[in-house]
Amino acid sequence: MNEQEQLELINRATAEKWENLDLSGRGLTELSPAIGQLTNLTILSLSRNQLTNIPPEIGQLSRLTELYLSSNQLTAVPSEIGQLTKLAKLHLWDNELTAIPLEIGQLTGLTNLYLSRNQLMEVPPEIGQLPRLTTLDLSRNNIRFIPWEIAQLPSLISLNLRENPVHMPPPEILNLDEYGKADLIKIRSYFQQLAEAGEDRLFEAKLIIVGEAGAGKTSLARKIQDSANPLPRPGESTEGIDVYSWGFPLSESHEPLSISFLVDSYNQSSSLYPEFRVNIWDFGGQEIY
Repeated sequence: MNEQEQLELINRATAEKWENLDLSGRGLTELSPAIGQLTNLTILSLSRNQLTNIPPEIGQLSRLTELYLSSNQLTAVPSEIGQLTKLAKLHLWDNELTAIPLEIGQLTGLTNLYLSRNQLMEVPPEIGQLPRLTTLDLSRNNIRFIPWEIAQLPSLISLNLRENPVHMPPPEILNLDEYGKADLIKIRSYFQQLAEAGEDRLFEAKLIIVGEAGAGKTSLARKIQDSANPLPRPGESTEGIDVYSWGFPLSESHEPLSISFLVDSYNQSSSLYPEFRVNIWDFGGQEIY
């Protein structure tokens, strides 16, 4: 369907006050901004096209209750989607989305949100502002952390996390079933216990190096600490135990080592990441040790 055909159809739908428009599988590569004229629409289907973006005029469809955008090539969703406050079902699965607009939190009537088969790496805490959400499908993305706000969704009964590298909450808490659905009872209990008890942050570890005499343990320990450190002199050996301290800044590229770090990370800036310290224990290789 070319642009002229789109305009003709939109003009007809506007004149006849259509409430349902199905443009699925019509080979669309671009959606005309004139779509914003269809203010009587309650259902709009645009699935199985080649759309890479959606015009901001989509936000003018104030009566829309169902929006189908699955199986396109969308890389982003316009912030204006937050104006669709009557929207109950939003299908965005099988696209190329890398982020969810924060305005998603304005869709207070949303009950079903499908985001599977995208390239999402995180879930915005604003999703926790959807009081009627019952179904959230995040399967087959690159999500590592689930924000505690999801556990606060009062109506949520189905959370699909299949094929995501989720580290937090840990797998034993997610307890995914054969279909990838998470155990919401365990997740809610987990975050509740964290909120009540809290947990100290640990940014320290112990590294023990053992081996035969002359194997290079001390050389390894010194170079780990600082690549500029000199190697041991010939004949120099460790007697007993030598302890070295190695510190490096913990950045966003490193795995958070504290659960509480996750819980309140939304209230902190990345500049507050602390230094991680490793205590390197270099054991002597003589048989007596």
